[in-house]
Amino acid sequence: MEGGYHVSNFSKYRSRCLALAAALVVLLSACTTDNGIEDASATTSETVVTTASTTTSSSTTAQPTTTETTEPTSTTLDDEAVIRELHTYFMTEVFARDERSFDPDAWLTEVEQLSTGRLEARILQNTAKRQDEGRYIVSPGYDSNIVEVRINGESASVLDCGMGLARLIDANGTVLVPEDDFFKFREAIYEVEDGHWVIEEIATGGDTRCEP
Repeated sequence: MEGGYHVSNFSKYRSRCLALAAALVVLLSACTTDNGIEDASATTSETVVTTASTTTSSSTTAQPTTTETTEPTSTTLDDEAVIRELHTYFMTEVFARDERSFDPDAWLTEVEQLSTGRLEARILQNTAKRQDEGRYIVSPGYDSNIVEVRINGESASVLDCGMGLARLIDANGTVLVPEDDFFKFREAIYEVEDGHWVIEEIATGGDTRCEP
C-alpha cells in the first residue's frame, strides 16, 4: 500500500458514494447482486468466456493450449506474480471483515488504494447503505482459488473458482442472506492505474459452479 493516503471520516465516503453512484447508476443497477455483498452478476456467462481472447495465460490446474512459441518476458512474469498476490489478498483479506465492529474509514481507505471503477463504486455505495440501514456483512473472506491469469498489456483478468463466505445480518444478528455452500466461477478484471495494478471489477459468469 502507498503511504500518505489519509481519509478523515466516513462522511467523506458517503458523499463520494453519491457522486459515483450517480455516474454509474445504470451499471450498478444492472450488476449488483440481490444482497449487494461484493461481486456483480453477469447477465450471461460471456464474461468468463471472453478471457480467451487475451494474449498471455497461466493456470494453477492445467496449462492451457497455446500457439505461442516465444518465452514470456520477465515483465509479464513479474506482472502475473503481482496480480496473483493482489487477487489473493483482496479476496481473502480485504473482504474479511465484521461490519458490526470494524473501522469503515481504515477499511475503505484500503479498498480505494487497491480498487477502482465499478467495484470501488459499488463497495463504497453498498457499505454506506448498509451502515445506514443497520445491516452488516460478517465474512472471513472468499475461499479463493485462482484457475487462470491472462494479461493483455495494462489490463488483465483472473478466473477464480471461489466460494462466497459472507453473511448479511441485521442489528439483531438475524441472518438475512447466508454464505454460499458451493464454489462458483468469478472473473476479476485488473488494470494499471498510476503505475500499479488495481482491481476494477469482479463478476460471476451466471450460476456456473466449479470445483477447485
